[in-house]
Amino acid sequence: MKRKFYSKQVNVVSLFFISLLLFAGCNSINKEKKEKLAHLYVDLLVVEEFYHGIPDSIKAHQQKIFEKYKISAKEYLEEIKKMKEDKEEWDEFFQLTDEYLKEKSKKKS
Repeated sequence: MKRKFYSKQVNVVSLFFISLLLFAGCNSINKEKKEKLAHLYVDLLVVEEFYHGIPDSIKAHQQKIFEKYKISAKEYLEEIKKMKEDKEEWDEFFQLTDEYLKEKSKKKS
């Protein structure tokens, strides 16, 4: 009788730790995805600023950027829209874009 109870308790503890690991893993993937989107966002802004007034060049370079990051323009816009709906997520995203922009400007200096 005791053995069955002990076995169930171990399974519950194991399930808890597995769930915890999965949850932690999902957060890190989410952060990686945000970083990727932040880099994409900054790169798109740089292209728009650099080729201001030359729409064909902007479009061509934007397409190259989307290919570089392996995401479609539609997926990108959907992700940005989702983040804008959550102030905390948007603030975190904006902080990542700011860090990446500073990193890019240091490399140019």
